[in-house]
Amino acid sequence: MDDDDDEPGDLPVDAIETHALKSHDWIKGQDADPTISTVKTCVSLGTRPNQVQMQKYSVEARKYLRNWKHLALKETVLFHRTSI
Repeated sequence: MDDDDDEPGDLPVDAIETHALKSHDWIKGQDADPTISTVKTCVSLGTRPNQVQMQKYSVEARKYLRNWKHLALKETVLFHRTSI
């Protein structure tokens, strides 16, 4: 199909192509984010912060840390495990 045959509302293919992020892109981005890097440090230590320790973290970091059992590191990339 050439551009003249596009239906109204269709997006050109080059507008919807995506480029997958590599692990090093995720690591760089997460490490640059103060909230995510804090959470990554906690997860890498392997011990959930207690209530007193949690108070020193930002509100945003505490929100992530409340989901402790779902947080994991894979190749130093933080992710949230879930099931459907």
